[in-house]
Amino acid sequence: MTQSPAATTPSLSTSASSTNTGSSTSASTTSGASTSATSTDACTTFGTRPNNTLASPLLNFTQMFADYSEMAVHFNGTVDGNGVDAAYNYTVVSQDPQAFRVNVTSTYVGYAVHFVDYLWRNGTAAASYFDGQNYTGAEGLPIFLLSMAPYVVANAFGSEQGILGQLQSLGAIHPVYAGTVELGPTLANVTTYVPSFLPLAQKTCGISYDITALSAQVGTIPEEPLRLITAMSVAGSFSASGVSESLDVSVQVTSVTRSG
Repeated sequence: MTQSPAATTPSLSTSASSTNTGSSTSASTTSGASTSATSTDACTTFGTRPNNTLASPLLNFTQMFADYSEMAVHFNGTVDGNGVDAAYNYTVVSQDPQAFRVNVTSTYVGYAVHFVDYLWRNGTAAASYFDGQNYTGAEGLPIFLLSMAPYVVANAFGSEQGILGQLQSLGAIHPVYAGTVELGPTLANVTTYVPSFLPLAQKTCGISYDITALSAQVGTIPEEPLRLITAMSVAGSFSASGVSESLDVSVQVTSVTRSG
């Protein structure tokens, strides 16, 4: 079986189309008072088929793979009560004007799992190769998201149109620290944000969430446009495309290598 997707291979239905939608954020304080704010933001919807859709303000893997050829992340905590403590590492092994080929390794309790993901430059995930088999279409989307789990979190929160960007524009989070951190061979300028009130609840672009605890370090690297979550701890419940999960996790980027 070949590991390369043919030109006619069905996509994972993560190609993007942008629409505008109103979003709102509300929170209740311990005294019973309520704080709310409303904004209009652009969001990107992934997929068109009812049984194979993923909606998010932004999951910009194309920009991430173009800017950073390698990224290592430590991901730990609980998801729906199940413990996870894993190290992830992706490496862009080839790219051309049409597509990226990315090797991903997830290591959990000493056991390594390997994936090969193919992503067209228009943002469409073409295929994921795992355990000797190519997965595409409805079967491939969960495999792709599994292989990119901590990077999904980093993208969904970190981008200016993502969850933190929305909360920042609404005054729901505020900075408490600014400095620099070394991420392997790369130096990043970072700012740490914490909530201005809790909980933080929002429903926008097909995603709803109720955050009960949050500390997020957002990094920028000189001359690179993509913001990164370099460290984050978050607890709460999240729902997208009919799938709901409770999370209490930490994500820590340990190394970033710039492309070129």
